[in-house]
Amino acid sequence: MANSYPNLPTSTYPVRLPSLGNDDSTWGALLNNYLTSSLTDSGFLSKVSVQTGSVNPYLMNLFPGETVLANASGGSFNVTLPDATQTTNFYTVKKTDSSSNTITVNTTSSQTIDGGSSAVISVQYVSVTVVSNGANWFVV
Repeated sequence: MANSYPNLPTSTYPVRLPSLGNDDSTWGALLNNYLTSSLTDSGFLSKVSVQTGSVNPYLMNLFPGETVLANASGGSFNVTLPDATQTTNFYTVKKTDSSSNTITVNTTSSQTIDGGSSAVISVQYVSVTVVSNGANWFVV
């Protein structure tokens, strides 16, 4: 049985929904630009990566909102942020193990994180979320 909505007009309005990649209306073009620049290869708006140090340093991609769950129980390792001039997205690195090994979050091209060259995580369940201003990184 179909739902009944008595307060809605019954006439048809010429409203066109945007479609990814081929919409010429202003708001549709904005939406398409956002989606085409923000979706991962698999169609998601963010990526979660579990890293154990087997790839050292782990290079974060330009996936918007990428989160790295870092397990350093096998040894300290580095996570390198993407180039801050190429993105204004948020990125998170979280240490998941209880070892004394550290996770070092690095930048590229002499960029900084809150004015420093890196951020070090040494405590289990502590995370660092950063955002780029188009030149450097800032912890939020």
